[in-house]
Amino acid sequence: MKRRFAAILFLVLALLSSVVIVYVLRGEQSSREGKLYPFQPEDISTLDIVSPEQRSRLTYEDGMWSLVAPVRDIADRDLMLRIFGVLHSEKWPSTAGLITDSNLDELGLAQPDLELWLHRKSAVDTLRFGNLDASTQKLWASASWTDSLLQVPTLLRTHFLRNRYDLTDKRPVLIERALDVHSLQVENAYGAYVLRRNDFGWEILAGDVFPADQIKVLGLLTTMSGASILDFLDGEGPRPLDLVDSSPLATLELYLEGETVPERLNIGRHFHQLYLSSNPRRGSPFLLDSLVCAPLFSPLTAYLPDKLFEIIPGRVEWIASGRHRVERAEGPEQVWMDEHGERFELRRLSQIIAFLSEISTGMVEALRPRQDQLLQWGFHEPETVITFAERGRDLCLEIGSPRDGRRYFRRLDYPIVYSLPQEALVLRWPAAQVH
Repeated sequence: MKRRFAAILFLVLALLSSVVIVYVLRGEQSSREGKLYPFQPEDISTLDIVSPEQRSRLTYEDGMWSLVAPVRDIADRDLMLRIFGVLHSEKWPSTAGLITDSNLDELGLAQPDLELWLHRKSAVDTLRFGNLDASTQKLWASASWTDSLLQVPTLLRTHFLRNRYDLTDKRPVLIERALDVHSLQVENAYGAYVLRRNDFGWEILAGDVFPADQIKVLGLLTTMSGASILDFLDGEGPRPLDLVDSSPLATLELYLEGETVPERLNIGRHFHQLYLSSNPRRGSPFLLDSLVCAPLFSPLTAYLPDKLFEIIPGRVEWIASGRHRVERAEGPEQVWMDEHGERFELRRLSQIIAFLSEISTGMVEALRPRQDQLLQWGFHEPETVITFAERGRDLCLEIGSPRDGRRYFRRLDYPIVYSLPQEALVLRWPAAQVH
């Protein structure tokens, strides 16, 4: 009795499994009913776009599309998504009888203007576009998965009628966002320098470490990530590429989070407001607008900040100068106490913080000052020294003695010495005044 019950139960489970499999298969088939392409576009691993002028082949591997013919290059990801989006959504078109050998030639389908070869694991599907039907203003088409003649909108062919330039990723450097870059190196006629992130923004590394204006650095990265290649030079032979890579006028290397190999851009010969450029990941040299390339010819001083300190006023913790000191008291209220334990006036505090945050870098007197220059500018006995803490870091401003109508100053965490007109840098503690 138990054996009989077990056998019946087994048969019931097998029947239910069969019903589920049939239901799933029918559901997948019904989801594509009414569509021009009856299969899942995501199953396509290779796409051939064939026209009388050119045959382009694209392959999908390791999560990305690549152009492998007529040249090897990186495919435009967004364009590929649009192409397969059209395949996925295009509705079943109107039909006009069956395909015959005679009407294939008559309707331009024997030698079509455009033909798609869609490679799946189990088959290769083809879609051909022929002549325009004057009465319907639609194109004659044929597909390998149906014996019927099709009439499709002319816009459908336009979606697939793409040349080498259209199909290729046109970014000179392959970065998604400026925020993904943690450091970059520029090399040009002025030498080489590195721009790298730190906990508070960016800094410049060129033997010594210098401050960098994060707005200027992000401007460079935004320019690079938003730039577009104007044309590719696919000519025979290596000469165009050698003209760039053998002696570039400037190079840019971008180091991305999680990547060990940098994105590299070489800038070569200049002509007609364009620069011949290359990227080792691309198969051919290309042309870039001179405005895109211009920042790569700048010296490191182009990225120095316009303000001495980049601080957040609300994150300042204490300020001291000589025997004077004010400090934020613990607690939710905005209360500051002076060196005598008395409450410090917020208006006066705001003047001091405004003075520190608004100091212009003025003129750069020396990136790496010599000892005799430091003595000449009064840093052996500075007139004013202000230290303060902001976002957990200690900062220090030194102001030297006036000389020839100018006042020299620096921040101690970097070597640069700046100067401003004498009247533009005056601090009267505990109230700061900028004249």
